[in-house]
Amino acid sequence: SYIYELRGKIDEQYSEFASDDEKTKLKEKLEASEDWLYDDGENATKAVYIAKIEEIRAVAGPIVQRYKDKVEEERQAVQRAEEERQAAKKAAADAKRKADEDAKKDGDKEDTEMRDAEETVKPDGTEEVE
Repeated sequence: SYIYELRGKIDEQYSEFASDDEKTKLKEKLEASEDWLYDDGENATKAVYIAKIEEIRAVAGPIVQRYKDKVEEERQAVQRAEEERQAAKKAAADAKRKADEDAKKDGDKEDTEMRDAEETVKPDGTEEVE
């Protein structure tokens, strides 16, 4: 299944991450491995199977790694964009909260000033609040 999977992905998913020479070499390795499986592979030991798959991975590994690196780079870019969006949203919320607090303080200050303005002093020296 690993051979079939790689064969399908090399011209599609991994295409931009492999040179033509790498693709050719990998396809040849996959074909040789598949032929081996149907001929001599039937009676092979587990160790031989492992060695064969490692031969394929030696050729396919750099291609697959370049693909994974690109996917990870894109994932991190999306994550950074989301973090920046969240930071901007938080900054806007903090700025709004501060503006609301400042407006409330200014409103309290105006109320105090207005009370001071409303107080009048009678000619006999007593204060009256309207």
